[in-house]
Amino acid sequence: MADGKDKYVTKEYYTISADDLKTKVNTYIDLQAKTEWVQLVSSRCLDEIDASTMFKLDKGILPPFYIENANRKSRYLLGFFLRLYLNWKWETAEDEDVWLMPYEEYDKWMRGHIFAQIEKFKSDKDVKDICFNLLAEYKDAERRLNSEIYGLLQVLNDPTSRQIAAQIASTSPEAIEQLFDSLEEAKTALDNYKELKQQKEEGTEENG
Repeated sequence: MADGKDKYVTKEYYTISADDLKTKVNTYIDLQAKTEWVQLVSSRCLDEIDASTMFKLDKGILPPFYIENANRKSRYLLGFFLRLYLNWKWETAEDEDVWLMPYEEYDKWMRGHIFAQIEKFKSDKDVKDICFNLLAEYKDAERRLNSEIYGLLQVLNDPTSRQIAAQIASTSPEAIEQLFDSLEEAKTALDNYKELKQQKEEGTEENG
């Protein structure tokens, strides 16, 4: 894999060779690994929007809305593809997200049109199958991540869920404590009633 120069933009970009495809790539990642990655990064592809400020209310009055962050999702997808399929690594600090591709690295690969490069190699009989498999794997990972993000958004932005969250947020700790106390008292009263009823039934049977 080599650096090049784009004569129009005059910035670096990455290229991939047929030899790279033959010797440096993985054409399949286990389902469990894909699933764990999707579950890890899907929630990180969401942004929280303060609904209260939208309606000119005090912050925190209403539960937030959630929207997809397409920028972050694109960087996660390419990072996943490059790390696990092309075995390309980039430097990350100890506290950084290893899956979230830095802008500079992302732009170098996309400026070189990495997926178009792979498409072109489909005409090379020696790596044709590798190219088809790589592109299919990327599309599968993208589909899985999109599906998980969609599911999260449906749950988080569901009107019923938001209404419950708003009620909980607007309820004071003292009110919640009183509610639990009332429930405990009701449970004790019900247990006493059942015990008394059972004693009466047993007494009736003895007298009979």
